[in-house]
Amino acid sequence: MAIELEKTPSLYLPFDVVEIILLKLPSVKSLLRFKTVCKSWNTMISDHVFVRKHLEKSKNSPNNNNLFLSTYKSSIQRFSWFKFEGQRFHAERVEENIHYIYDVILCECNGVLLLKEPRRYTRKYALWNPTTRNVMYFEGPPTFRRDELVHDYGVCYDAITDDFKVVFVYEMKYAIYSCNNRSWKEKKTRLEIANYGSHAGIFVDEAIYWVSKTGQILVVYFDPTTDELKTLQKPEVLNGDETSTIRISSLRGSLYLYCDDRDENTVRIWIKEKGVFENCWNEYITIENLMSRSKWWLQPLCFVGNEILIRLDGKRFVYYSPSEKTFEEFEEIGIYGCEIVPYTSSLYFPQASYLDI
Repeated sequence: MAIELEKTPSLYLPFDVVEIILLKLPSVKSLLRFKTVCKSWNTMISDHVFVRKHLEKSKNSPNNNNLFLSTYKSSIQRFSWFKFEGQRFHAERVEENIHYIYDVILCECNGVLLLKEPRRYTRKYALWNPTTRNVMYFEGPPTFRRDELVHDYGVCYDAITDDFKVVFVYEMKYAIYSCNNRSWKEKKTRLEIANYGSHAGIFVDEAIYWVSKTGQILVVYFDPTTDELKTLQKPEVLNGDETSTIRISSLRGSLYLYCDDRDENTVRIWIKEKGVFENCWNEYITIENLMSRSKWWLQPLCFVGNEILIRLDGKRFVYYSPSEKTFEEFEEIGIYGCEIVPYTSSLYFPQASYLDI
């Protein structure tokens, strides 16, 4: 019977046609089941090129509006999926296979979450793909003091080496963990990065991005091809402005920078041109008529159709229409104080992960 299953796909459909069909499937869980159909399907779905193409299609899909919710401050449940459709949202509890101490989400990269235990000066971390249920546990840099504060952190995927890298940024130095090599590498930097508290990096356009707020406001990024920290030029109109609040987010696979106007209740948003690191910003929209408090907490989360889902005041959610310049508000949905991470399900995970499954 196994021989017949192996022959069936190639007997009736060309390999390229099968790949096109499977790439159109939005469900990663369905693809995991289809890996058992035959060896050729397993090989195709496991191939890193297929994994990359499927994630790109998912990110560009108009239905890509999933949020991953951490409720570690509540004793009811820890992790949930949230999906918004119009004025309704669907919540689904996540089946957990990760150790209970890892309940703080730091950031996300290609469907892989970086988590830690709640203690401030912890050395215990984990990478987890909640869709495929792959887990990798690791400890922080061995030569750094336990009480050294991580100012920024992030996870990135190096497509050239097919390696996931975890980056911890300290004052005047940073450390890089290679999942392929299972080892840390430490480097010094001349960039003065000393944010108050820890800040999550955003992986988009093949790099990790942060906003640094020490002395002058900088947009800093980690280039996984060179393992270097570099600065990204801000929109020209913001040069010399060191008092406005600047933040970044990722929407549909692009980097967005948004800045509040100090004198008016508006927020201006720029979009970065992909693959370009000089003169790379194009002004996207200006959101007007915001309450003073709202612009400080504004957090664009994802597109829902042609509208942007925005979190305000920590607990309120609104749709913003860039074309109509109008807001449509939800009723409060009771997730105040929770960590929310825009999330796209994927087949990605470090190659060495089989040791910890």
